[in-house]
Amino acid sequence: GYKLFLKGNLMQQKSSINKSDFYRPYVELEKEFEQLKKITVGAKYLVEHNSLKDAQTDTLLKSAFSFDALTFYVKNSNSHANNFSAEYTLRHDRASKNNEFKQSTLGNTFSLNGNITSLKNQDIKVTGAYRILSINDTTLTALKPDESLLGRVEYNFSALKNLISGNILYELGSGQEPKREFAYIKVIAGQGQYVWRDYNKDSVEQLNEFELAIFPDEKLYIKVFTPTNQYVKAKYSIYNQSISINPKTMFANQKLKGIKKVISIIYIQSAIQLNNRFVGTQGISQYSPIQLDANDSLLLNTTNTLVNSIFLNRYSNAWGLDYIQTISTSKTLMNYGVDGRRNKEHLIRMRVNASKQFTIGLNIKSGTKYYSSQFLENRNYLI
Repeated sequence: GYKLFLKGNLMQQKSSINKSDFYRPYVELEKEFEQLKKITVGAKYLVEHNSLKDAQTDTLLKSAFSFDALTFYVKNSNSHANNFSAEYTLRHDRASKNNEFKQSTLGNTFSLNGNITSLKNQDIKVTGAYRILSINDTTLTALKPDESLLGRVEYNFSALKNLISGNILYELGSGQEPKREFAYIKVIAGQGQYVWRDYNKDSVEQLNEFELAIFPDEKLYIKVFTPTNQYVKAKYSIYNQSISINPKTMFANQKLKGIKKVISIIYIQSAIQLNNRFVGTQGISQYSPIQLDANDSLLLNTTNTLVNSIFLNRYSNAWGLDYIQTISTSKTLMNYGVDGRRNKEHLIRMRVNASKQFTIGLNIKSGTKYYSSQFLENRNYLI
């Protein structure tokens, strides 16, 4: 049958400084279709209006606002092993202008959510939203026209009686970043990176006339990035993956001896994290978490980390021995160029609980650290 929801708020306030009339009505109507496996179709409408006025002049203040949002949706029952919902929302925002409310922005948002639990020992969650923002009056908002995308997929699994378990998370999105321009600035000879070659013989420095210098006396210019008041699309992606192997789960409720006991104290784990953020000019490919040939001119930030671990007797209160390998790389856009880091580390960690009050621990660590700067070359190192 049909379901109708109604609620609202109404408030009036007045002081010697200002006065306001605030109201927020909400109405929702939905219908469940039994013949369509309990799929529900509905609509909801929300209005929020706050006419904040100066008490002396009876004029609208800049902080006054009003908006309405109309949403249509379809979903199935939460009792299903697999459930989903989809929505479309149309929103109008208004602000005060000439002592009345004028529309400032128009938003169209599409969203999708899903959850799959019908697969044995597996769980999949999906969420996504796409918004188109239009500007009706640039004098009423600092926002810019925008198209933004957000998405998230999460997958959890286990197999072979929890011998192997893990999870995968992939998230992507888009937004706006200040547009960057770059210029070549002259510095003391030998402290720059670039050389200017006046190819067209006009004695005017042009961007396409600079190139990487080879000889120290030619290194007279650095490349400097500067933000502007214009905006461009930025895209980001996040990928996290973790897999664990725990042989102890195969021998639950068993008295372990010999090789089984040795195997049961081993715990193996591997995790990877990939984070990327770029100026979005290259289509859907920039949402890929793996960027092998990323263009530095579009780079904002990228960080990759891999951690491999082997634990012996991890859950024992008596003793434990761990080996952890960590490999991380990163690139970050600075105002003078791109800085890069690469670290590799091996860690052996031992612990022995001599008694309830004392624990003996030993850490042995070795590795390499690398830093590279396009401008601060005297600070580059490999240790």
